[in-house]
Amino acid sequence: MSRVLWTVLLVLCCASPALSAPQIHVSQQEIDMGTLYSGQKSKHVFVIENQGDKPLMINKVRTSCGCTSAFTRDKVINPGESTGLAVQFNSKNFRGNVVKRIHLFTNDPSGKTELRLRGNVVVELSLKPSRVQLGVMEKGQTVQVPLTLSNLSDQTVNEVIVRCTSRLMTVENLPQQLQPAESVALTLTVNVPDQPQARVNGYLLLSGRGHVLNQLRIPVTGGTGK
Repeated sequence: MSRVLWTVLLVLCCASPALSAPQIHVSQQEIDMGTLYSGQKSKHVFVIENQGDKPLMINKVRTSCGCTSAFTRDKVINPGESTGLAVQFNSKNFRGNVVKRIHLFTNDPSGKTELRLRGNVVVELSLKPSRVQLGVMEKGQTVQVPLTLSNLSDQTVNEVIVRCTSRLMTVENLPQQLQPAESVALTLTVNVPDQPQARVNGYLLLSGRGHVLNQLRIPVTGGTGK
């Protein structure tokens, strides 16, 4: 009987150090950000809990790209305690469905922990075409190009402004605001130089404030022949 008792005690002594370790737990490892308008910033907090019996150390936090930031003040979480990991996603220059990953590197024996942000990024203000290619034009003529400006959101877009980087270009019929789901026809007028092999290049810089401050940059390219 004594031999069996000693065997049991030996097993327990050997097993107890293995059970003594930090254990990370995140109840919600993926957050759905829903629909975002391009340029919106989405902020969330992941709750990180230590369900082990040793302090949990957060050694490193790494995000999948510069568009996503993550920060926590607590680098050490005692057993039974928790902390928040504040994350922010900047949707500027994104379109469509996005998934952003945050990796936590801790002293949990299981290795790194992956968290995810998921959402759908849509455009609020749209100008079509998104690129104007004038091609080869006759010297001294005036070229007019139809454009369509649309508000694709459920909110009025105010302070609509357009600036042409070339003095050869002007945009007409521009409204100061666009109602939800409204589209208007614009006209781009280009005064072609009266000289051979002249380049007609520039940008239409358009902005408007709705859910976000929309900023569009439409390239215009063309030139004259010999």
